[in-house]
Amino acid sequence: TGNLVIKQKDRTITGDRGLYDGIAETVTLVGNIKSRRPTGEAGDAPGANARAVACFTEGKEYVTVTRDPQQKTAK
Repeated sequence: TGNLVIKQKDRTITGDRGLYDGIAETVTLVGNIKSRRPTGEAGDAPGANARAVACFTEGKEYVTVTRDPQQKTAK
């Protein structure tokens, strides 16, 4: 737990905790997600229950970032 970092192609994703699923070839990070690309594209999701799922299956790579449902959004 704490400051986990995964890299997928040109994207770097960090989170508080992580779980690797070898069968599905995915990594799930949970808590205070930060996703960055060299282009500056960002996908942040603060909060203890925010999550990012990254798939590493060749040809099917993806990353999804989900906000913490208990975090209030700015108005």
